Parts: sequence; C-alpha cells; structure tokens
Amino acid sequence: MKKTIKIFALGLLSAAFFSCQDAKLPAIDNMVYISDAANGRISSVLMSEGNTEVIFSVRLAQAVSEDVKVTVSMDPSVLENYNNTYGTTYRHVEAENIEAPAMAVIPAGSVSSDPIKVSILPFETMGAQYALSIRVTSNGDIPVAEESSKYIIQLMKPLKQLVPKFRYDNAMQAAPITSDWNLELMNYTLEWWVRMTGKYSDDQGLNINNQAIINSGSGTRGCELYIRFGDLVYSSGWSYDNRFLQIKTMGGQFDTGNPTQGKALTSGKWYHFAITYDGNKGESILYQDGVPVNTLNTGAGRAMWIDRFQMCSSGSQYFPNQAEMCQVRLWKTTRTADQISKNMRSEVEYKHPDLLMYIPMNEGPGATTLADVTENGHDVVIGSLPGTGSRNEAYAWTEYAF
Repeated sequence: MKKTIKIFALGLLSAAFFSCQDAKLPAIDNMVYISDAANGRISSVLMSEGNTEVIFSVRLAQAVSEDVKVTVSMDPSVLENYNNTYGTTYRHVEAENIEAPAMAVIPAGSVSSDPIKVSILPFETMGAQYALSIRVTSNGDIPVAEESSKYIIQLMKPLKQLVPKFRYDNAMQAAPITSDWNLELMNYTLEWWVRMTGKYSDDQGLNINNQAIINSGSGTRGCELYIRFGDLVYSSGWSYDNRFLQIKTMGGQFDTGNPTQGKALTSGKWYHFAITYDGNKGESILYQDGVPVNTLNTGAGRAMWIDRFQMCSSGSQYFPNQAEMCQVRLWKTTRTADQISKNMRSEVEYKHPDLLMYIPMNEGPGATTLADVTENGHDVVIGSLPGTGSRNEAYAWTEYAF
C-alpha cells in the first residue's frame, strides 16, 4: 500500500519576499519557492508498508514567458541545521532509499510545475526518527526564496506490532532479579500501553481492586512506585468502582479520576499512560493518552530510587483478569507533554541516550523473553517473578495498530 501526501501552494508568497530590506537594493518582483515551505516548518508523513510517496510543487510568484528550470535535491545539511536550531535528532533518509527527479520545470505562462514525486523505499528505522530535507535551486535568472526553497518532512512510522497477553501467573521481573538496581533518579519518565480484559469477557477487565501493572521503587526509602487498576476509594451504591488507574508514590497517591463522575476507564480499550517526575520541583504528572490528567506534589529535592521492576505482580487473588502491554519505556529525564504525545504512537530510538530501559514486547508467538532493546540488560523473562510467576510464555499474541 502506498501513502501519498500532496503539498500544493495556497497562494502567492508573503510580501516579505518582495519587500526590500535595504532601501539601496532594487525590489525583487519574482521568486521560485516550494509551496507551503517556510522557515522552521516541518511536516509529518506516515510511512507506508510499501513505498511512501511525497508529492509537492515548485512555484513562481508570477508567471513568465519562458520555461523556468529548477534543480531538486535532497540536502542533509538542511536537516542538520534544523536539528541544531530546534534540538531535535532526526536522521536523514539514506540516498539509496530515495527515488526523486533531479529537475523540475515551471512551463512558460504558468506559476506551478507539474507535481514532483519523491518515493521513499521501505527501510528499518530501529526506532529512530527520520526525515527528508528537500532543496530547490534555480537554473536561471529568477532567484529562489531562501527559506521557502527548503522543506523538511518527518517520516512517522506507525506503531503496529504483536502484543503479548498476561495473567497473574505470567508475572514478570526485569533483570537483574537477584540484586538491587540501586538506581537513584532526580528525574524520570515511565510510559506504556495497556489493555485490560476479563478472562471470559472483554468488558470485565476492570472489575476488581488492586490489579498491579507495575511495581517498582523502594518502599524502604519512602519513594515506592506502585501502579494498579482499582483501589477501595470510589464507590457507587453499595460497591466500589475500580475503573481507574492509581499511582502510589513518594508517600502519596493520585489517579486518573473518579470513575463515578464521568472519568471511568473502559475495559477492552487501549490506553497510553505516562508518569513523569521532576525531583527539583517534587512534582509527578500522570498522562492519559498524551494528556496530563493529574499532578502529585510531594516536596522538592527528593530522588526516586528504583530497586526492581515488576509487572502483573499482585497475584491470583487480585489479578484474575488479562493484561496486554507493550512499549514500556523508562527514561532518566522528565519528558515534556509534547514529547509524550508526539511519540506515543511510534517507536523511539532503541539506543537513545536518555533511555534506561525500553521493552517493546513485539517478539511474537513462542517468545519467552522480552528484550530490553537499549542493551542495558533489563530483559524480561515471562513468568520470572519469584514466588508468583509460573507460566513462561504469553497466553496469546495479537497484532494491533496504535
């Protein structure tokens, strides 16, 4: 399947391109430019399973009586300058993965070239973020508009993968299991995708208290990190309502909101959650699907200590249902809301220097180990939680697109 993105001009260039910045210089009355390209602008294109095609046009501010020929090139220096300016880390697509014309022509009497097609061949990103930077140069007397002669297109690889299903007897602990991680963090971000379902019915996955998804952090140091669905805090009538995610940490707790007041989570639905911590502020923020939903303030100057990392850990009494999880990422930085929302539906670079652990959980049927792709050694053996885990494989592997 091909993905085609069409980029066409909506009008003439801004008057800024024609005005004279120095009164001693003559006014410029015509320029070559890429439609919709502007200084600092970057577009995003979803990559296809086959070739990804980008279609754009080169334009003139006004038509002339002869053909205008333009050179089209892929220029990595444009992307390098953008990275340096905006602090991004996009990689340029390798030349062998790009098919593009070297020339374009704006016919006499016209203000636009025929559509120019650039094809990006499929390639493995390994979680890194790639972009394409295009530059046009004039082959005649008509100059190019400096900033609008360059265009950057970010290539977003959609998150589509096989995901394992766990119950209480699949309970896991990331390596090392027998020794304390002894990891002190003044800043961190933890994020993951999760879907809860009942053992026999998809709509019964959030019907019980204390389904612990993640258990990490040292209780002895007063900075526990315990993440679960449900607690005995919200009730409707004679029963407790457990359709929420709760975080217990730093001697306090906060959650996704009162399920009896319109904030209930839905069993059988995929959610992306993230927790950020800034020790200098003493502030934890909980995100649901890229949007901040709650904040916990616990006092500035405290570090989080991570001594283990367990999943699905609350045992048969409290975890009778099923959890599908993937894209578990632990960062040593406090990620911004923009970083979380922009990257939750795609992989991130496996060897990113800020990642302490990254477990995509995309191995597929038969896998018994879920790899930490950072190579920091925090691989997860399914069913490895001491005293609880007993099943050394997932109950199922199902492909999802996020």
